[in-house]
Amino acid sequence: GDGEQGDPEETLMGGKETIFMVDDEEGIVHTNQELLEMMGYTVIPLCDGSKAREVFIKNRDRIDLVILDMVMPGTSGGTLVKEFRAIDPAVKIILNSGYSPNHAVVRESLNDVQGFLQKPFNHDQLARAIRSALDQDR
Repeated sequence: GDGEQGDPEETLMGGKETIFMVDDEEGIVHTNQELLEMMGYTVIPLCDGSKAREVFIKNRDRIDLVILDMVMPGTSGGTLVKEFRAIDPAVKIILNSGYSPNHAVVRESLNDVQGFLQKPFNHDQLARAIRSALDQDR
């Protein structure tokens, strides 16, 4: 009825999970971290892809979801997906990239992840991708 609070289409769906965000663009990490923390998530930000494995191992028990840039200096999203999966097979991963999902580099990793965001993405797309990935049963 009309008395119901909050149309799910209008509110950004938040949560309490911990998200590991890896992107070499500091501005993107900072902006998204602020948004996600406002939505209730805990964010572990990282702008250096070469340290991603180390940080993941250190925090693996609390990381629910990784948001991972596909192309970074010194490493690649595809490589990190495999490394994270080897450490924690159940972790949920969203890849993002300026490439389209049909690009060969992206395609080969899509089967291993729970979501893909093409840059530039907006807050609504980010929020939905996160909830959709976290709510998937593996």
